[in-house]
Amino acid sequence: MKPEFFVEKLSGVEKVSGKVGRADTILRAHVVVMTPQIFINMLLSPLKPNRLYLNDFTMFVFDECHHCDEHHPYNILMNHVRLSNFKPQIVGLTASVGDGAKGKSSGRLDPQGAIEHMLELCARLECNLITSVRSIDNLIEMNSYISQPVDQIFSIRPKEVDDFAHNIALLSDSIQNIFRKALEEAVQSNVGLNRVTFLYTVFSNFEETFLECY
Repeated sequence: MKPEFFVEKLSGVEKVSGKVGRADTILRAHVVVMTPQIFINMLLSPLKPNRLYLNDFTMFVFDECHHCDEHHPYNILMNHVRLSNFKPQIVGLTASVGDGAKGKSSGRLDPQGAIEHMLELCARLECNLITSVRSIDNLIEMNSYISQPVDQIFSIRPKEVDDFAHNIALLSDSIQNIFRKALEEAVQSNVGLNRVTFLYTVFSNFEETFLECY
């Protein structure tokens, strides 16, 4: 792009030399690459040399746009866009929109939840068109920038002596002995049936859980 357009980049560690402010440096370029947080900071800056406005730009390109959620800078920026009369074009790029589970999934697929998550993401980005690379020419061009993985399969024999498994087994034996001793003492004393039942239940559940994990 540089032979045809002037591209400027901005990061938090860079300083603008001389009397030229950050805003002037950015507005001199055709294309600007920066983090969304830097843009928000400049959008809200009280200093005129560093202040930017939404109508200074005609297009925003969000890489990894699936992060546009909650308090992420993408979503904060889109809140400003929604409240503004000026509407720049928004282009969101992502390899996967995800399912919205955020690590809280029980392991079961939730198609309806995934659909709602995608619809909410489109709403936050004010999306009116979803598209992907489909034409043969574009696919060939895209694949020229993608490293193709090479699968290699190695056969690995298990260790004859597994120190980790051995230590876990010793730890389990120690815990079981503690439970067994507490259960025997509870049976021999007058602690009540409820406590004996509780200790037996805990002991049984522990044995079952350990066997499943091991």
